[in-house]
Amino acid sequence: MKKITLISLTFLCSVLYSQTGISGLVIDGEFNDVLPFANVVVVETSDGTTTDFDGKYFIDLSEGKYTIEFSFVGYEKKRISELIVTQGKITNLDVVLNPAANSLEEVVVTTTAKRNTESAVLNIQKNASVVLDGLSIQAIKKAGDGDIASAVKRVPGISVQGGKYVFVRGLGDRYSKTMLNFLELPGIDPDRNTLPLDIFPTSIIENIIVQKSASASRSADFTGGLVNIKLKNYSFSPEYNISYSVGYNPDMNLNNSFLRDKISKTDWRGIDNGQRKLLLDPKAELPPALFFLPTSGELTKATRTLSKTMVPIQDTSDLNHNINISASSSIQLPNDFRLGYIASIGYKSENLYYDNYIDNTAQKFRGDINFYSQQISQLGQTNKFLSGLFGLTLQNGFNKISINILRLQNSESNATNLVREEYIENNYLGQGNTLTYTERSLFSMPIQGSHRTEDDKIEFNWAISKSNAVLKDKDFRRTVFEKDPLDDIFYFSPNQVSAPGRIWRNLYEKSGQYKFDVKFNFNLNNDEKSSVIIGASNSNKSREFNSQKYDVWYLGDSTILNGDPNAFFFEENIWTRENRRGTYLRGGQERTNIYESKIKNSAHFFETELAFSKSLKLVLGIRNELFELFYTGEDLPGNQYLNSKFIDTNDNFVYGNTIIRLSEKSNLRISYYETIARPSFREASTAYIYNPISETFFLGNINVKPSYIDNYDLRYEVFGEKNQMFALSLFFKDFFNPIEVVTYDENSPNTFIARNVGDASVKGFELEIRKNVIDNERFLSSLTLNATVIDATQTMSNSEYISKLNAVKDELNEGENFSKERSLQGQSPYIFNAGINNRLLDKDLEFGLFFNVQGETLSNVGIGGVPDVYTKPFNRLDFSLKKVFEGKISKTLTFRANNLLNDNREQVYKWLGEDTLIFNSYSPGITFSLGYSLKF
Repeated sequence: MKKITLISLTFLCSVLYSQTGISGLVIDGEFNDVLPFANVVVVETSDGTTTDFDGKYFIDLSEGKYTIEFSFVGYEKKRISELIVTQGKITNLDVVLNPAANSLEEVVVTTTAKRNTESAVLNIQKNASVVLDGLSIQAIKKAGDGDIASAVKRVPGISVQGGKYVFVRGLGDRYSKTMLNFLELPGIDPDRNTLPLDIFPTSIIENIIVQKSASASRSADFTGGLVNIKLKNYSFSPEYNISYSVGYNPDMNLNNSFLRDKISKTDWRGIDNGQRKLLLDPKAELPPALFFLPTSGELTKATRTLSKTMVPIQDTSDLNHNINISASSSIQLPNDFRLGYIASIGYKSENLYYDNYIDNTAQKFRGDINFYSQQISQLGQTNKFLSGLFGLTLQNGFNKISINILRLQNSESNATNLVREEYIENNYLGQGNTLTYTERSLFSMPIQGSHRTEDDKIEFNWAISKSNAVLKDKDFRRTVFEKDPLDDIFYFSPNQVSAPGRIWRNLYEKSGQYKFDVKFNFNLNNDEKSSVIIGASNSNKSREFNSQKYDVWYLGDSTILNGDPNAFFFEENIWTRENRRGTYLRGGQERTNIYESKIKNSAHFFETELAFSKSLKLVLGIRNELFELFYTGEDLPGNQYLNSKFIDTNDNFVYGNTIIRLSEKSNLRISYYETIARPSFREASTAYIYNPISETFFLGNINVKPSYIDNYDLRYEVFGEKNQMFALSLFFKDFFNPIEVVTYDENSPNTFIARNVGDASVKGFELEIRKNVIDNERFLSSLTLNATVIDATQTMSNSEYISKLNAVKDELNEGENFSKERSLQGQSPYIFNAGINNRLLDKDLEFGLFFNVQGETLSNVGIGGVPDVYTKPFNRLDFSLKKVFEGKISKTLTFRANNLLNDNREQVYKWLGEDTLIFNSYSPGITFSLGYSLKF
């Protein structure tokens, strides 16, 4: 408390201390918005500065008369002559810069800080003290990406798994962190360590910044990259936007074979109205199906409470729809304060259909790799996304306080008809259905403030955030009947096929955090600014998870059901004491699927940025993190844990960045830093969790420990005019006790566990080029290309190595060794992005092609005779066309086509380096969309 009071008093005293000089705002005349990174120069002395993110500047001057020149690339210069500066006073000077007649810069979204254009993001990269890459909303709109997961894959070194989860530099999701305005968010997936980014629409963001080298002011719990989502801010003048787009995929939309679940009245907005709610008390013990028990009537009553729908409904699928509405403005208040607001709401409805969705399992049997099971499905999927953002900002030249309220809602409903065959142990042919429904919601309210003294010598920043995330799996239903291969007879055989199941799962996660830092600016020489930052942060997360599973059993001759899953719950087929046959339930709350876990993470840091000259800057820092994980739950043998501390670490992490400015346009960056990867909630646990989608189990491990990583980065970058650049990066990462999710053992190929395995290393390089191929008064053609090549190796654990060696030794040539090294799980050997964007300047017409692919990636680590699974490259080519109609109301018409190559998604088993059998396969098809937007 004393430290906080001292910092506060220092800040207040500094505000009252009077200086001599000029300060003000530089405003974009075309968009009535602030202009960051504009140049401000005193002609008489050649002293100068650039405006900050909010368009503000300050220059310390002695008393006198001066001429001030303002400039920005693509804008007309402006000079203010005979400006009088009085001793002991700060002279305010606001100016407006208008675009030059041949300006090629385009602004897509207007905010208080113009960090949404390509040039602004490049300026952030150029002036950053760490290695980072970014993507502006302007670049996102060029490619036509509707959500962050689709957009972020265009950042160098970024790949996206499952259409949702970000991998940075080929590393799995545990090594990446997603933040909102540089504040942490809770998770909303029980099986993942990071957020699914498809729930974030691009309409609410200003830019995406991916920080690839660490700094003392950020959490040490990331190694691949830190993905920061910057929310939109207000505009200076009133601005209103309305946009709508419709999408069509010939394989999926307007398809009369589409499968879906029974729809509730509120499904359209991503919320179930209660029709899928579990009406049973999950703690109640169901009696067995024995007619002589007096309590058996409760079993019949419980069976009748469940919904009767077990089979998908065949229907005609709708088109895809996407609508966004936003409003923004600000008002001038006394004492140079301005109050601004931003409000945005978005809605997306998406229908997907796969006629030949393949899921297989395989293992070595009698010397060959054979299918253990094969499943072919017709899958219908309905996704609903609803987003809302409201933000208020109060600021003047030296203070800024903002509050944002973000609410995201998403639902995913899946319906399948499937045919399943099993071999090796139990040969059978099965036919069945699945119905699943998942709700996800995220609420976050970050409150942030920044303040600085008039002389710009001291800056104080603070933030408080509260976030809640909820995931609900509601009534997952799965039924498979065994089919007689000779007769058209279906029967229920639980010894051959798992019993029909009904599953409810709930995850509640909360996070709260605060952080503050004070920055002292000073000069080691007369030209460059140096600084010292001291700060602290505290983060608390908690998770509650529970699961209820009911098996649906049938007593009697099941052939009378005729293979109809709905027939299980026909009134005449429900078990009663009187008829002594029929459907009844077994199960309830699963003791190993119920847990509570809490994380406490407090940190203190010190960082200094020393500018010895214009050509040399050194950034040094140290961060201390105290991390604790507490767990409450029960393990398989029945041992109970009550708020037990599974992880307790106190670590210091050091950081060093050297920035050598080779010229005004080029930098050389050299970095070393230490990071950590910690187990997730479910990994450091005693839970035994069933995944009804993949039909696999996950076993927690109380012995799993954090992994420590040494990181080295080297980057050369050149920034040209009109958004042109070149960058080449080299990186190396050395892992100690890395964590991987691996198969539990050879006898349990569908059970997985997180373990510390042998040491690993990652090395690679990134190349990024942005070049204007054609550049004249009428036509601009710009090429964007980035490529990442990675070599990552992992030493197998002894159990994995011995089991695999025993499985392959009969196939090895005499004298041939079996390597103990393999690829790192989730690591992609290469990632390639390319785009060509063309603009007819006098026609307000823009069109482009965008390509993305990543190399073959190890997704599932096998063991013994169970082969590894690799994800094959997916070649995605997208086309975008945009026409703008200027006027009092600006209108934009867009056309897009995604996956023009019509490539398939495919995962395969590999054995001794060779592709063997298909693990998973489906075709996403080609999607066309047409959009129309208004801006006024």
